Amino acid sequence: MPICKVCLKEMTTPSFLSFFSKENIMCPECQNKFRPVFRKVSKLDGNIYVLYHYDETIRSLLYQFKVADDYEIYSVFLGRFAPYLRLKFHDYILVPAPSVSIDNERRGYNHVEMMFSVLKLPLVRAVKKINSNKQTNRTKRERYQIKDDLALEDNINLAGKKVLLIDDVLTTGSTLNTMEQLIKTLKPAKIEKLVLSIVASHPL
Repeated sequence: MPICKVCLKEMTTPSFLSFFSKENIMCPECQNKFRPVFRKVSKLDGNIYVLYHYDETIRSLLYQFKVADDYEIYSVFLGRFAPYLRLKFHDYILVPAPSVSIDNERRGYNHVEMMFSVLKLPLVRAVKKINSNKQTNRTKRERYQIKDDLALEDNINLAGKKVLLIDDVLTTGSTLNTMEQLIKTLKPAKIEKLVLSIVASHPL
């Protein structure tokens, strides 16, 4: 009997999505807690694809994944969108928002890279943090000043490539905007941006 990755209960009735992906093993009850909004939103100087509101379901699952180190739930976040996104961005290279290295070392993985790994697209770590300040510990004004915290990694070649910037939570949009400005210097063919969730203060 399969086990739901979120609630750990036996699934007497598999969710509809589990028929399409063996990785997305989630019971109907847990699946129904997700409230997708999939659309583009305007933020700062560009548009960003958003999959969910940052509601209690997403918040608690991200905590379970990032802080409680529950690696096994990595595939539930993009589960319902994975087939479509894989087709839409089939010729893109993923560039994840960097996280604090000490957190990656503690949990043994980069949470953004893991949750987007279900897309099975090539990934390049093109951007790095140059200090250990966390966005969650900053005021809104300080988050807009993140351009001083990010830099390009050495020897990155994305010239002529299509690039998809990815992150888990959209707050001010400053992280992705700064990443975009850095990546533009590498002369890619196109840049798109995709986030798992957006905080409630941003109307959709």
